Amino acid sequence: MNLPLLISLIIIIGVSSQIETNHGCKTNCNCSNIEFSIGGPTSYTKIDDCSFKLTCLNGKQAVLSLSWDGSEIEKPSDASTNRMDVIQEGTAPFPPVDFFSTFGIACEDGYWIATKYPLIRYQNMDHELVTKSFDNINGKKTQFGILQCF
Repeated sequence: MNLPLLISLIIIIGVSSQIETNHGCKTNCNCSNIEFSIGGPTSYTKIDDCSFKLTCLNGKQAVLSLSWDGSEIEKPSDASTNRMDVIQEGTAPFPPVDFFSTFGIACEDGYWIATKYPLIRYQNMDHELVTKSFDNINGKKTQFGILQCF
């Protein structure tokens, strides 16, 4: 294969892959502005309509508040409410992590979704908080509305 043909092929593949997606979400992102869903001290930079840099400041923990109803993850039988939190791993003071890469955040069909779950916290039937990791759930989609720093 000659060099100009190889270079042209690489350019075509690169351009066509950018047409389908952009930073993990659709190019015509139609999700609400995520900036208005943030609680707590954060560093926020909008890159484009679908991509942001977002980290918690001052050693606070990154948390996504979700509902089991809006999730492909099966609700545990001992969960007493529909609420679950996805939290970053570690102990206080927490190192800064990017919400988008840590929780696999993307825009899909007009909703912000998470696809990575380092730890899940929920309330059990005895009204105790349970924090644990689950096997084989990364990649499952869950809609969310609030990102928080505690």
